[in-house]
Amino acid sequence: MFTLTKENVKQYHMDVDGKIHIIVDGWTSSEFYLFLGITIQYVHNGHIEAFILKSTRLLEGHTSEYLAEMLAACLQDYGIAKKSTSLDIRQCIQQPNPLQGPEAALQAAEEEEACVSANGSQDDDVDEWEEDPGHTAAEKANVDAIDKLPQLYKLHIDAAQEDIAKLNSKHCVSDSSIL
Repeated sequence: MFTLTKENVKQYHMDVDGKIHIIVDGWTSSEFYLFLGITIQYVHNGHIEAFILKSTRLLEGHTSEYLAEMLAACLQDYGIAKKSTSLDIRQCIQQPNPLQGPEAALQAAEEEEACVSANGSQDDDVDEWEEDPGHTAAEKANVDAIDKLPQLYKLHIDAAQEDIAKLNSKHCVSDSSIL
């Protein structure tokens, strides 16, 4: 049953006329299990649609190489690797357990503020972090990848604005100020 359903889903997404936006979200459960979610969004027949391609437990850490391999394999598996034009990589902040009290919630909020935001602003401590000799080459490579997020954001916004223009032209959305 899964194989038949998956083939229908693959064909449906290959027939999408337009750009496909990818959202990748990795997280760690409170039991320290690692997970990855891959979702796509697109405009089809004048409507914004979303679909979860994969939600899986990871067998390795959240390294950029491993996540890239998992993402590439998923997109290839669904036959949409060449249709994808933008990528949204969510920063993974461990959410505090409500039973841990307000200190844990405050710490999580401070960590979230320090992360790279979607508009490309960065934590001022990144340069100091890169100079710390205790960090591995892979960790420094991850920081370099984060430096490229503003370029990805611009690509995502440009593609999203094109899709909103398509929706407006079909009179599906009356206000394009949602971005």
